[in-house]
Amino acid sequence: MANTALGILSILFALAFLVLSSPKYYDNTFFRLWEDREHDNEHPRLHVLLLTAHPDDECMFFAPTLLGLARITRHVGEQGSYYGPLADVYSLCLSSGDAEGLGETRKSELEAALDVLGVREGRRWVLDEPFHDNITEFWDAKLIAQQIKPYIEDNKIDVILTFDELGISSHPNHISLERGVRALLSESPRRHLRAFSLKTTDLIPKYTGAAAGLVAKYEEVICILLPNSSLLQALPTQLAVPFLSILPVADCSKFDGDKVNDRALFLSSWPEYVTALFAMQEHQSQLIWFRWLYMLFSRYMWVNEWEEMVIETV
Repeated sequence: MANTALGILSILFALAFLVLSSPKYYDNTFFRLWEDREHDNEHPRLHVLLLTAHPDDECMFFAPTLLGLARITRHVGEQGSYYGPLADVYSLCLSSGDAEGLGETRKSELEAALDVLGVREGRRWVLDEPFHDNITEFWDAKLIAQQIKPYIEDNKIDVILTFDELGISSHPNHISLERGVRALLSESPRRHLRAFSLKTTDLIPKYTGAAAGLVAKYEEVICILLPNSSLLQALPTQLAVPFLSILPVADCSKFDGDKVNDRALFLSSWPEYVTALFAMQEHQSQLIWFRWLYMLFSRYMWVNEWEEMVIETV
């Protein structure tokens, strides 16, 4: 019995490793945004700005997207004249993370981490003022909009990526960024400027680690291999095994062949996960015990799901 159980576990582990051996980018949304810019031969790639609150946010929450955007390539330029990246990625961090007097150290660590994640020098900035790392303080939304506006304009940013209204960890500085971007879009709407927020999940899914990647690929596998099997699509909800019972019923209406419609989701592979770990290790001043646990169990080390910010216009 023990040998049988060990054999089953070995097979399951091998399958999990195989499923997560290659990254997956459901990037139709970003691809359409790129198509909107393709006619501009002086600006053939999307200019994407990652807006963060503190050094290490880029590793702890956004690594799948940064690594994904670096890998996605398209025929760009006049009449597809060369094969290159879909996007040029920029990073703006609104504080140096100086809550413990380590601002300069953390700025240096951020530079090293962004080197690992592929964000080039000259496309990354950290502000010392007017915002300070504070776990109890909400930053002023209008002031955020005022501070980020020059970076948007000077670098012809097409897409802003940041936290959502829940801030992933409920940190008020994170939440403030979403409010600041909304303030920017509301006060000075630009036809080509779009903003997306990283979706906050419930507590238990937030700490499912590599299993989050398996669940993210679940619907694709079921719908492509067994598109007409309603029994298999519904099976997980009928099982008594607790882990399997949380798997969603596959919604195959979202799939067209092997494409996902209107979904902005980045799923890392094992190599990309390891790259994110190396990037996080550049933040030596922050590597206390619970962050090691975070890196092991966090969904956001594997999966980023994005929702576009919709601004109501009168």
